[in-house]
Amino acid sequence: ALLGGGVASLAGHPVAQVTRWLGPLYAVAGALTLWGSTVGRAWARVNRVEVPVAGLPEAFDGYRIAHVSDVHCGPYVPGWMFGGWARAVRSLEPDLVALTGDLITVGEGYLGDVTAFARGLVARDGVVACMGNHDYFQTDEGVARALDLAGVTLLRNGATRVSRGDATLHLAGVDDRWSRRDDLDLALRGVPEGEPVVMLAHDPACWPDIVRRGVALTLSGHTHGGQFGLPLGPRLNLGRLASRFSAGLFRE
Repeated sequence: ALLGGGVASLAGHPVAQVTRWLGPLYAVAGALTLWGSTVGRAWARVNRVEVPVAGLPEAFDGYRIAHVSDVHCGPYVPGWMFGGWARAVRSLEPDLVALTGDLITVGEGYLGDVTAFARGLVARDGVVACMGNHDYFQTDEGVARALDLAGVTLLRNGATRVSRGDATLHLAGVDDRWSRRDDLDLALRGVPEGEPVVMLAHDPACWPDIVRRGVALTLSGHTHGGQFGLPLGPRLNLGRLASRFSAGLFRE
């Protein structure tokens, strides 16, 4: 308000003509902030994306993965909110749920919420997860323990598989890149060359290296879908400051 008044004064405009608009503008901004921090955050919008995968066994045609990331359990994510997200996932009746990190914000005070959220997720082939950078903030093994209590398969530079008869789909997960725990070679060790792999990697900065290793599909989070964006294009958002892979599907 002071800056705007000063600029208006220097430009030769009466300050009163500027300040009389500040009240309505602040009211609108306050309403949008309140909506975004409550209802807007709680509403789980589902994006359905069909991805063709070369060499995918016919038994996995139409395989459905519910991808959830950056839940950030903590003081600003109450139980009713993450419970609603879990119900939204269950309603999709997925074959697999993939959690790509940042399940907490910091510390170990809300690990019970992580377990409760993960237990609320149901899929035919269970739940798999990888770690994010926040999952190591003021804790080392807390999130891993919380996921283990919920029966989640945590992939920390490791791989697993799901089967449909004789057909196999490989799942791999790379550990946190920020704390330099990531090791793609170790994550893909034991995966037969040429077979389709789905990789869980919290930070999309890993993706170019993952592509060079022939992985068919990578699921990432970290950028919060852009965190904050303007309705002027799908890529105009704050997430671009952290990564060119800020939101959506990328192909290479």
